[in-house]
Amino acid sequence: MRYSSFVFVSALAAALGPTLSSFFITAKMGLDYTGIFAIATYIAVIVSIPYRSLTAIASPQLARATKEQNHAEAQTLIHQVSCNLLLIGGLLFFLIWCNIDLIFHILPNGETYAVARNVVFILSLTQLIVATCTISLTTISFSRYYAFSLLFSLILTITSLCLNNYLIPLYGMEGAAISTLLSNVLYFALALLVLRLACHLRLLNGNALKTIVLLLLLFALNALWLHFLPAGNIWWSSIARTLLLGGSGIAVAYTLCLSPELSKMGDTLLNSLKRKGRE
Repeated sequence: MRYSSFVFVSALAAALGPTLSSFFITAKMGLDYTGIFAIATYIAVIVSIPYRSLTAIASPQLARATKEQNHAEAQTLIHQVSCNLLLIGGLLFFLIWCNIDLIFHILPNGETYAVARNVVFILSLTQLIVATCTISLTTISFSRYYAFSLLFSLILTITSLCLNNYLIPLYGMEGAAISTLLSNVLYFALALLVLRLACHLRLLNGNALKTIVLLLLLFALNALWLHFLPAGNIWWSSIARTLLLGGSGIAVAYTLCLSPELSKMGDTLLNSLKRKGRE
């Protein structure tokens, strides 16, 4: 009963934190900006969609490994989940950013929502951090250190309150997005500290670091493309960058085997295509 109460309250506090920005925007800027911020949030949430299904699959195995104090299995699961989510979420983030102008161009009244361009970037980065790092909190909640989950959730809520109150008057919607980002960075930094020092587990491995370098390179190439080849036609520019840069990123990830599980799925797909071609 005590454990269930801790988990429920910590989950409630963690869910409350990200929604505070909308309340502050409504109070300080009005409902029009709340709607624009909501659209930016919906776009950014796409980045974290894969983590819900993948975490649901891994959680029972992680709970068993944690209960049996099987550190080797728990560490393997954490690395698999975090690396796959970092790679998939990172590529989704990149594809969203490549096509952000096209997205606003397609949306009805897109010029109204286009003011949230930087907000989408900041919130998408936040969602990538959430997707990659949530497995650390899941591990802590299954361990005897589960009480830290409530403490961290309260810190997230309080930090979000303070930062929103300070940053929104200064930077508007971007201030709300920055508040969400900084609150979550602190939240997960504390969780990773407990994961490392108390549980003796690490979130990231070498493949994750390579993935981060790959993503940074893709974003840098996209910025250089737009600088030296300004978009004359939004459709052609977005499609070209998506195919060339996005396709190159996927090819590099496959070649370097940044995710053995995804590379194995790619091999299976290629082999099936080859067999069909011979037939």
